Amino acid sequence: MRLNPDCIRDVLLNIENVVTPSKQYMFPDDRDENLTHYTSEEIIYHMDQCFQSGLILGFKRYIHGSGASVQDLTPNGHEFLADIRSNTVWEKTKSKASSLGVTSLRALKDIAVQVIAELIKGSF
Repeated sequence: MRLNPDCIRDVLLNIENVVTPSKQYMFPDDRDENLTHYTSEEIIYHMDQCFQSGLILGFKRYIHGSGASVQDLTPNGHEFLADIRSNTVWEKTKSKASSLGVTSLRALKDIAVQVIAELIKGSF
């Protein structure tokens, strides 16, 4: 399966909206409207990619593979999500990644940081 940057962002936003110190994220129970256009298989795959990339903590798949749970975002996950939360930054990040032909999470993180730096520089 190909990595879908929009699915990554939507998954992280959904997890952030649900998790509290006393509640973990449970998929599909906590699935919000931003995830309805992805299949369960896509969402779980992207959750696993987020886990392997150090963006989420405590990812566990259910035995039958139809659901999963997540404890929280990691500090890196919070940072990445903060960088790409703005639709302006996200669209510029995706556009630059597409023009460069890159879609890895690492490249997206690096590009988002550069997009933000350019926006900051342009505001002075």
